Amino acid sequence: MVFLAQLCTYVFLHLPLKFILRADVQGIEQLNIDDRRAIIIAANHHAKIDPFLIYLLPFSLLLKIIPFYQPTNEYHYHKWWFKIFILLGAYPIKRRAFTYEDLLGSTEYILKKGHSVMIFPEAQIVTPGSKVEAKPGIIYMAKHTDAQIVPMYIKGSQQIGLRDIFMRKVKIILTMRPIFPIVDTIDRKENMSLANKLMYCIYHG
Repeated sequence: MVFLAQLCTYVFLHLPLKFILRADVQGIEQLNIDDRRAIIIAANHHAKIDPFLIYLLPFSLLLKIIPFYQPTNEYHYHKWWFKIFILLGAYPIKRRAFTYEDLLGSTEYILKKGHSVMIFPEAQIVTPGSKVEAKPGIIYMAKHTDAQIVPMYIKGSQQIGLRDIFMRKVKIILTMRPIFPIVDTIDRKENMSLANKLMYCIYHG
């Protein structure tokens, strides 16, 4: 169901989004995705529209990713208006958890099933120029599921307003970075260090 819903969303949104947002996708040639492994799309997060920008990707790349799932706060997940996002792959994560297993169990299950997950490692909308540390859970998940992390840099989404959209003043650029290498880590501190290196890779390549 999620696969079909995302495929239909791509058909209806891809060209209008590309036109309205004057979108460009770069770095596809750098990707060497292993079709046998699950994929974690890791992106920076500047605006509420960011989760939908994945539909700007070329169809050939999107087919390697869908169905993909996106973690969301369980508070929003149970709202009646959120049902459309559930259909498009949103799933809840706990607001409070004491272990990786408790917090990320659902994500780990999805990845071990071979599906993709789109994650914003900073776990919140970040104002450009501000410093927010990435959450270490993304490294934990990649290590425990053998998933490959595909960094994606979103540029221009922080400028989006209705007036700017209708006047086509927005310019969105998605830059795909090479697969991020994961090494064995022992503890949370090392996971945090790798997560911050991942964010540097997303922003700077």
